Formats: sequence, structure tokens, C-alpha cells
Amino acid sequence: FSYPYLKDTKLSLKRSVTAVAISGLAKDEEAPLEPKAVFGGSDVETGNAYHKFLELCDFEKIGDNGYIDGLLNGNSLKNERQILKKEVCLKILSSDIFKRLEGFKLYKEQPFIATIPPTFAGEDGNEDILLQGTIDLLAIKDKTAIIVDYKHSGAGKDALIERYKKQLELYAYAVEKSLAVKVEELYILNLKTSLLIRL
Repeated sequence: FSYPYLKDTKLSLKRSVTAVAISGLAKDEEAPLEPKAVFGGSDVETGNAYHKFLELCDFEKIGDNGYIDGLLNGNSLKNERQILKKEVCLKILSSDIFKRLEGFKLYKEQPFIATIPPTFAGEDGNEDILLQGTIDLLAIKDKTAIIVDYKHSGAGKDALIERYKKQLELYAYAVEKSLAVKVEELYILNLKTSLLIRL
């Protein structure tokens, strides 16, 4: 007798997006929060600070320098104040992507849980895998969606695409399956260089 679902017994049924995107179906604890080749040392802390700034920032007010000053000096960012630089924040906010999102409903640091087939991650099996992650910026309008993922990296365009394309494809899959919208655009915004990459 051959048990027909033997392969499924070898699968862990829960994975983070990072684990799947970077390490296939390696266990979560085996995958770093971010790849060491791109992040490291103070870059992690700096990246987190700018992530938080963008999470709190009202993009409709980014043309108002007084608003940016108030946000940077407010209590919400008091722990990040020594890291954040106004000129860097303004450079990031000058990216065309924020103009592109006018009229969209924005969801920042949006957590999600969705199921994916094992084959989507290159694994044998029949049972779906529970996928969890957090999308930096999800924009929805008229049943269409745009996803923007923030990175703080010294890597070039090609390296970022190679490393993170799978991650954003997983985000798109989860959004389309869960919300019944079509993800039409995927972007990486490098907070360190202000480079906007469309996948």
C-alpha cells in the first residue's frame, strides 16, 4: 500500500512570503528577515525608520513642507528622528509613484494570509500552503490594484529585480485571490537611492 498523500506530510503548511520567495519552501526560521547580501548593520534600522515614515505619511499632503516638518518632529517618529533626514524623505516622496496613486484607496503595511498551491513555490504536493506576509503599500481602484514594495538597499536594479520579483508575484497572487481585484502594476521603490522599478 502506498499512501497517496505522502508528499503532503513532508510539507509545513504555513510559510512567510520571505521564506517562499528567498528559500523556496525552506522553514521560516531558516530564512533571514531580509537577505544579508542587500541589508546589513545600520541599513536595517535605517530602512525600518523610512518604512515607518512612509506608513504614517499622508501622501496627499506631501507638497506641504510644513506638514513634513511636523511629521518628522512629532511624537510618532520620535524614536526614528535621529535617523530620518528631511532631504531624503522629500526625495523619496518626489517619486512618480506617489502621483500615480492619486484617486486610489491606500492600504499601508497591510498584513494578509492566503493559500497557495505547493507547485506555485516549486514543491510537490496536493495540499495548499498558508502564506502570510505584509504588503508595504497596496492601492486599489475600480477592481484594479497596484503594489509597491519598499527596499533600502545598495544593490542595483537588476539585482533587486532578481531577488524580489518572486516576492512581489506572491503578493499579487494573494491580493488577487483574496480581494478579487486585478493587480496591474508591481513596483520596487528603493528608499536608499529613490530608484523606482516597475516589474
